Amino acid sequence: MTSRLEVRLDEVRRRKLEELAHERDASITRVVQELIDRAYEEDVIRKRRKDAAERLAGLEVGKPMSPDELSRLLDEAHRPGDLS
Repeated sequence: MTSRLEVRLDEVRRRKLEELAHERDASITRVVQELIDRAYEEDVIRKRRKDAAERLAGLEVGKPMSPDELSRLLDEAHRPGDLS
């Protein structure tokens, strides 16, 4: 379902929008929808990712195991032929 929205533009912005639509071989409606989606992605999603990265950076994580130590633990836990 779609809804109607009235947006008032000055002549310069209207001309720019028409040019974008022409360059993309798309309707003005489609161009506006794409611009909204892009702005949402850039503003909202980027902020959510930044916030998540900051939360992750604030977590205290222990020292990672060396590859040899990790391999040894995995081998012990999953011996060949052992289905447990």
